[in-house]
Amino acid sequence: MPFVALSYCLGIVQLNVTVRASENGLFLDMVSLPQTIRDAILVTTRLRRRYLWVDAISIPQEDIPRKKELINEMDRIYTHADIVLVALGEDVHSGLHGVSAPRTSQPVLKLGDRTLVSNMSDLREVLQKSRYSTRCWTYQEAILARRCIFFTPEQWHFVCQQSSAYEILTEPLPRRVGLRADIHALRPTLFRLRGTSKHDLEITEDVREYTVRDLLLDSDFLNAFNGVLRRSNLFSLRGVVSLPQGDPLSVASLERGFAFGLFWMGQDRSFARTEGTPRTSRRPGFPTWSWLSSRGVVDMTWSNPRDFVSDFSGVDIHASFSLKNGESSKPLTSFWLATPDHDIGSNALGLKDGQDLQITSYLMKVRFIRPTQPVMLAEYWLDLDRPFALLDEEGSKAVYAASLQFAAGEHRPIEDHDNIVFDKEAFSDTTLQERILTEEFELLLLVSHAFQGRQLNYWLILDQDGKSRKRIGTVRCIGNRYERNHPKQQGESHPPLSKLSMALIHRKYALLSKTTVTMV
Repeated sequence: MPFVALSYCLGIVQLNVTVRASENGLFLDMVSLPQTIRDAILVTTRLRRRYLWVDAISIPQEDIPRKKELINEMDRIYTHADIVLVALGEDVHSGLHGVSAPRTSQPVLKLGDRTLVSNMSDLREVLQKSRYSTRCWTYQEAILARRCIFFTPEQWHFVCQQSSAYEILTEPLPRRVGLRADIHALRPTLFRLRGTSKHDLEITEDVREYTVRDLLLDSDFLNAFNGVLRRSNLFSLRGVVSLPQGDPLSVASLERGFAFGLFWMGQDRSFARTEGTPRTSRRPGFPTWSWLSSRGVVDMTWSNPRDFVSDFSGVDIHASFSLKNGESSKPLTSFWLATPDHDIGSNALGLKDGQDLQITSYLMKVRFIRPTQPVMLAEYWLDLDRPFALLDEEGSKAVYAASLQFAAGEHRPIEDHDNIVFDKEAFSDTTLQERILTEEFELLLLVSHAFQGRQLNYWLILDQDGKSRKRIGTVRCIGNRYERNHPKQQGESHPPLSKLSMALIHRKYALLSKTTVTMV
């Protein structure tokens, strides 16, 4: 049956809604309802709809199992709503503009027999300045909706998947793409806080825009994005998406895509508009290998290979992935490929209690040292013909970018494309800051691709956590592609292989043996 849903900012308020019982059922005491919800009820009746969904009321707060179930269904609720009412007030007491809250009058200028009227503010501008665009939950609520009515301080905007309209002009809007604000354009226009290039895979932009926003409860961080993951129909594990190349259902393509998906970077959130938890601490309840554990703005630019890889035949996947449960393990791809085709969103897997991600690949021991000369800090790009070195801030302490020296002892020059970044969240651990210059750490090789006759290699920096490993950063660096030398005469031995090589693996020959590690 048709229903209307309300999308709004609750704010830091305590709801004291009174529910009264009678012979005919339960009734809400209208006086006890916040103004925004009262206005939404009025709009729903004026639209001749009978049912309204408001999460603060429609979700039973005392029934924990039912509450958890409905929170996990929020994407389906907003997708199936006949209309979504979008309130741009500061909190649930602000009311809907044009219903109970006042609106700015439209400027009018009469010149003889002509009347000039103002177009008022563009919906993009109004949204970007509103508190609504800073909240995590509201992101998927509007993007997944079929139709929205935005209640702005100046006018109402109707936006659907085919067209858009607003109050100030009664004439039909031009159909040119640049002048429409339909649901399909919500990602690149209405909700983009800063201009960024459009990726072939919108999910990478969704992650970035979502992580700009704020959330009151850390435990809801995946719940408020689950709908976007499910509706993308991409395979994912605990938020990390397998970014497809080639056949989306082949094991090799899924593992290669997941390897690229693990290569994310959490950037500074100093420009965020609201105060909250320190940005450099890890978000509890999520594994370190998932971007969900980062409080920074997650950049997946280098995670989206379609932006910079022209030929996927030159991409080598070195890592394989499995889920460990107790003493047994099973390939991750087998869980994905076992999901029914008709079950939309079943590709978005979580981790059950006792399950951990296992990665099998090549490990390399490294150590970090202080720089011996000034280094340009712009985005932590390095160009040194010196030992790999840890950058330090004002010569006093370790920060979040580094160069590399192999534990075997010999140095190699640093190339323009080398990029070594420590997770800022990892450096909230003071013990890591103390150990980073004195102990050896591990690099785990994920994937590589051809680059100007050589190859770019993507590694995770790992730290030990008992028998398991934690992610503490990423490395992207250039190396050689190695071919196996074939002897000219039978019985001739192969030349020795250098232990100092970057473990850059040719498809038919591995320089090192693989190791399986359990990630937490």
